[in-house]
Amino acid sequence: MESRVALDADVLTRLAHALDWGGGPEPDGQSVAAVRIYLYLTNPLITPTVITELEQAKESALSGWRNHHFEEIARLDEFYRGCVKGMAERYIDYHPDPRDCRVVAEAECARVQALLTLNPELVRGLSGRSEAISVARPSEYWQAARVPHGAAPRITPAEGNPLATAGWWHW
Repeated sequence: MESRVALDADVLTRLAHALDWGGGPEPDGQSVAAVRIYLYLTNPLITPTVITELEQAKESALSGWRNHHFEEIARLDEFYRGCVKGMAERYIDYHPDPRDCRVVAEAECARVQALLTLNPELVRGLSGRSEAISVARPSEYWQAARVPHGAAPRITPAEGNPLATAGWWHW
């Protein structure tokens, strides 16, 4: 199943930490779902607002997010900016945080299938209101993808990477 998903900063943070896992306790369920989405389904897209936040972050796992080859939504022409502005303004009626509304609008205007978030208020406010995308938690998106158990991942961690021998992310 080829899909296009965008991640908010919280999901991206958990995904980056899980991909840099070096042993120890297994990541939580949302982090595992995000890793599975990345390894089995698609390379996630990062919206301009999230990119700005990440570039300003002081935490090394976030500032090195490009090391994981996540893709930036780079279509920043006048049409895209107008689309984002208009949609974000409509969404503010359903969710009070203008930043969240902008991230959803950026994802939608980039024509992704879903924005993955850990924000329950954002899911409640916009999951049924966004015009063309799903706003969901990683575990919900993973479950809806219906990847058959035992399917081969599209990306396999390299030998020497602790994930190569970890069993927690396998499906």
